Amino acid sequence: MKTKLTIKGVKAEQQNLLQLPDQLATEALAVVNSKAQEAAKEIRRAYPRRTGNLRRSVAVEKGKKSGTKRLAVATSTVVVKSPLAHLIEDGTVARHTSWGPEYGNRGMMYGLHIFWPVILRMNRELQPAYAAILRAKKFVVTGSA
Repeated sequence: MKTKLTIKGVKAEQQNLLQLPDQLATEALAVVNSKAQEAAKEIRRAYPRRTGNLRRSVAVEKGKKSGTKRLAVATSTVVVKSPLAHLIEDGTVARHTSWGPEYGNRGMMYGLHIFWPVILRMNRELQPAYAAILRAKKFVVTGSA
């Protein structure tokens, strides 16, 4: 007695699975770009305003999607192009004259640490959005997402 099992639609489902990484990255790119814009806006508001150059130097580089057939990545980059940004973020060391600190202490500036806390918080806020995209595609998402 011979038994034959024929399953129809496997090729179509295989094609759908191969397109899934690209579809997920496309949906994630919109969310990543909006969070990057939100982060840049918040960083601009938090930076000190003397001349406004530091605030104007905060930009979002255009988000992009890259990857292979089985892996796709959506990225968007927030950059601060001002050469003085590290002084605001990290601060300066105490400066003294050659006579010593007791004669010419010019003080130090404490860092404001604005950029990384905002970026890390936005990254944490992206996790539920990623989970929602996967749930919409009928994936089961477990854990803290």
